[in-house]
Amino acid sequence: YCEERPLLVGNVGMGARLCTYYQKPAPGDQTDTLLRNGSNSLGSVLILDPADKSPFLGDIKAGCSQSCLETNMYSQSCLLGCTVSTNN
Repeated sequence: YCEERPLLVGNVGMGARLCTYYQKPAPGDQTDTLLRNGSNSLGSVLILDPADKSPFLGDIKAGCSQSCLETNMYSQSCLLGCTVSTNN
């Protein structure tokens, strides 16, 4: 979770799926096929047309993608983080 005290916390056994939303910059953009055929680490790739609104409170810029974790209760954007070894 990104928040220190998340409002909603899933219980053990509740399903969630990793999704990646991609906002097309133009109707003829073919990047979506590369995303779908590329790495499986993106989860389900959902394409937004240029006229579509973002499913999040903020916007997704044209030509950019945003990963999220979706359940029946909420949809939360995911952040890429790196862990640093501090136990030397």
